[in-house]
Amino acid sequence: MALRRRLTGEEQRMKTWQIIGLVAATGLGVSAGIWWFLKRHLAKRNADADSGDAAAEGEAETQAKPKTKPSRRVVDDEVSPRPATGHLLGVDELDPELRAKLDERFPDGWPPTDEVIDNLEPKDVLVVAVQSDPNGPFERTQVELMEVTVLEVGEETVETRIRPAVMLAEHFGTFAGHGHRAGERLTVPRDKILVAARESGEQATGYGSKGHPEGRLKPDLTAVYKVNPETPYDLIMPYRTDEMVWTTNRENVKFMRVGEHGLNEQIMFCEDAARGSVTLRAIDNDPEMGKVLIGRWNFEISA
Repeated sequence: MALRRRLTGEEQRMKTWQIIGLVAATGLGVSAGIWWFLKRHLAKRNADADSGDAAAEGEAETQAKPKTKPSRRVVDDEVSPRPATGHLLGVDELDPELRAKLDERFPDGWPPTDEVIDNLEPKDVLVVAVQSDPNGPFERTQVELMEVTVLEVGEETVETRIRPAVMLAEHFGTFAGHGHRAGERLTVPRDKILVAARESGEQATGYGSKGHPEGRLKPDLTAVYKVNPETPYDLIMPYRTDEMVWTTNRENVKFMRVGEHGLNEQIMFCEDAARGSVTLRAIDNDPEMGKVLIGRWNFEISA
């Protein structure tokens, strides 16, 4: 993808102030505002509507197989739920109430100018609006404001990754879902960017600091969990020890331990982690018994 020319350091410093709504020191300024508004907006619309077994580190490898099996139930094609789809909205397509709320939330101005978009960097945050498409029996549409993280800035579009948490991806009741889920890549045309923000100051750390977990995954020798980079997941630990260490079968797969809460170990694979299959193990370096397997998880990291 062809990239626009990066401005010089001095030009960037002069333009940086134009980036709208710098995120608060906790890193949750944009999220908190959007989450608060979205709950209020949805409430109004709805009111108007109707352990794996312990073993040594050198355990024999078992060929991983999908954990879930397809349903055998036959469903009529005319009433079966079809995949949820949605489309991004530009400023002129937003309803007046939503525009007014964005004016209130971001009084310094939105959407960002071309100069601001040119100066976006990886990890910067954008806000976009996605509207679900009518889908079979799900005739009613809904709009969700989503945050996405910048990956790469192009001539006409910006490559991004959707941040947790996404509320309206799935069909619900008579409302259609939009199908966009946390952790997935999303190509955003420049004219669909509503807000641009840059995280500043000290970022929050610990369990939950990267958003709501997209799944709680049990240790399993054969199950394969499909996961996305930069997306938190909770691993359910059988137990913990003071000598516990984590290992992977591939050195180029980078991940971070976000934090722990009880027996939930929250992890996140990094954007620059190698894609594909990886096995993660929690090992107890017992001083008397040697290395004892606490749990093992098999992942397939998507693009």
